[in-house]
Amino acid sequence: MKSKEELKKLQKFKNELIKKLTPKQIKLISLIDDYISGKNKFKESNFLNALYWGVSADRLIQFIKQFDNGYNGFNQQQQNVINLHFKRIAKTVS
Repeated sequence: MKSKEELKKLQKFKNELIKKLTPKQIKLISLIDDYISGKNKFKESNFLNALYWGVSADRLIQFIKQFDNGYNGFNQQQQNVINLHFKRIAKTVS
């Protein structure tokens, strides 16, 4: 277990890192955290997950390339992948 002093240092380090991020990068991190934590406060969190799993290979590499500068919404191609992913899930469930 970490001491209070260690936690304060980690929080300070985190805050310094965040200062270097753009608002779009912070939004991307928030969406990823939202999905991973299971809170699902943002619909975009589920869309990002669908986009991640909707590609066939090198998922992580493609995700990083697409969102290297942070979250800026979805383009039409990404939206198509998301829609296809949800259609596949609906077909599997039915």
